[in-house]
Amino acid sequence: MIGQRETIKQVLEDGQYHCGTEFQKLFIPEYRTRINELRKNAGLIIEKRRCQQHKHKGVMQEWKLVGQKERSQMNTTAGLSDKACCASYIIFQIHERACQKATAPAKPTLF
Repeated sequence: MIGQRETIKQVLEDGQYHCGTEFQKLFIPEYRTRINELRKNAGLIIEKRRCQQHKHKGVMQEWKLVGQKERSQMNTTAGLSDKACCASYIIFQIHERACQKATAPAKPTLF
């Protein structure tokens, strides 16, 4: 089974603008979040503009894949030192929610 981010990536690979309703039809209700994850984690350069294909009552965006950032420009946590456990700690001195050091160790139980 293919993931939502991969589905969005495949749709955008043709270099054309795609309306947000296309992602909703593919059962990806939080497509904007997945697109931002692709920008951040995969280093994709994705443009957006107000939808010009349809006449929506509200503001709807359409998205287009432009390219990919070079590895040196990507924000990765692969090169973290042993002291730094997450990128958030390096920048803000606050652990990310998913960081192992942010979660308290389990307390021993009586049983």
